[in-house]
Amino acid sequence: MFLSVTVVEFLSKGDKWGRFAYLPHMANYAPEIFGALGAVVVIVMGVQSRFQNIRPIYWFICIGILITMLSGVLVNSVDSGPTFAGIRNYLRAVPWFFVPAVYAFSDTEIRTQMKTLLVVGALQLPFAAEQRMKTGGRASGVEVVTGDWTVGTLLDSGFLSIVLAGMICVVAALFIRKRLTLTQFLIIFGVLMVPTLINETKGTLIFLPIALLLVFTYAANPGKRLKYIFGAVMTITLFIAIYIPVYDALNSGREYSVPLTEFLTDRKRLERYFVTNEGVGTKAKEVGRVDAIVVPVYFLSKQPVDLAFGLGMGNASDSALGFQFKGKYQALMNQFLLTAFSRIVLELGFIGVGLMTLFLWAVYRDSRYIARSNSDLKGAIAAGWIGVIAIISMSMFYKDITISASVSYLFWYFSGLIAADRMRVANEAREKRARELLTPRAAPMRSPWTPAR
Repeated sequence: MFLSVTVVEFLSKGDKWGRFAYLPHMANYAPEIFGALGAVVVIVMGVQSRFQNIRPIYWFICIGILITMLSGVLVNSVDSGPTFAGIRNYLRAVPWFFVPAVYAFSDTEIRTQMKTLLVVGALQLPFAAEQRMKTGGRASGVEVVTGDWTVGTLLDSGFLSIVLAGMICVVAALFIRKRLTLTQFLIIFGVLMVPTLINETKGTLIFLPIALLLVFTYAANPGKRLKYIFGAVMTITLFIAIYIPVYDALNSGREYSVPLTEFLTDRKRLERYFVTNEGVGTKAKEVGRVDAIVVPVYFLSKQPVDLAFGLGMGNASDSALGFQFKGKYQALMNQFLLTAFSRIVLELGFIGVGLMTLFLWAVYRDSRYIARSNSDLKGAIAAGWIGVIAIISMSMFYKDITISASVSYLFWYFSGLIAADRMRVANEAREKRARELLTPRAAPMRSPWTPAR
């Protein structure tokens, strides 16, 4: 599954120049195939274990999302094509959240998984570096300097930064928990960070420092927390000190480029970046980030039912499956589907957004619990996952991560790994208390000097 969503999809679609597309077109559906296989595993093994390692709150969230999806489809009379495309988009990765609940992965198996992902992360460096050097060359047909085509094997520069930032968080937690040496941490940190520096993803400058600060705080032991917070501040300072001049140097070849610090301090430029005042059905090439959030909400507010349940899953989306799978509102809202929030609120309404927020909160609580109670490998991963949750939460308003197989599959799987471990810890504690209650206590020995009654 890891390879299908990070490498196989790339080898079937190729990069922005059409290179590396060695696999047949059917390989595009490898994530869907693994999603179906995950569902089979969950059904077969879950029936045997009676799904005892899944907390009730997750059942509530999943059933609530399914009801919301069905309600949106029925209220808006969504055609079968967009409905199928919506199911594919929203639900293909969800079975992997339940796989760790029905099968308990050993520490050895989890180490193998982590090493596999580390290889995938390291693989992004040579691909991203070559793509960045090629971009802007006349031989490539690109006349401007841009980082948008620096995608590694993850098909999009933003998804590349989000996945690598998540890996950095987990690696930082492994270092704090003494599972990596300082030298190993610095090498891996550098290998994973370079692609995020050269692809011009401005969001990295915001969500990675916040995520790292959380990881260093939760992964450290209480007595050493201040020490590691200081280390986090130093690491973040080093990251920013490297990121800004590298960004400016790579961006200097663009015709209307400005230094990053000037962009961030120029009120008019920021306003143009966030607000373009475009309306529904606009033909503009780009809309502002704030517009992508405000306009969909304003459009839905005309009908209370739409505001609650949305326009129906798939009904505002384009689809690679064909014209008959495009949503009814795709032409009107396509330019505003820049963020996951925009897509979810348009198609699932505020109930869908609320349920996804509740899911993120539940995974955060489980991650914090496991990070504090476990000193093993899963405890370290859980501490790093707190940073990942922060990245995903902020990315909801930055990038449309719902369409990324790499982001969605990895997030659902590792969230499920932590949630299942939290439930197993609770079940073991409950069984221990039951054994203690059922075990008869031995009568206390009477002292020979104590007179018998």
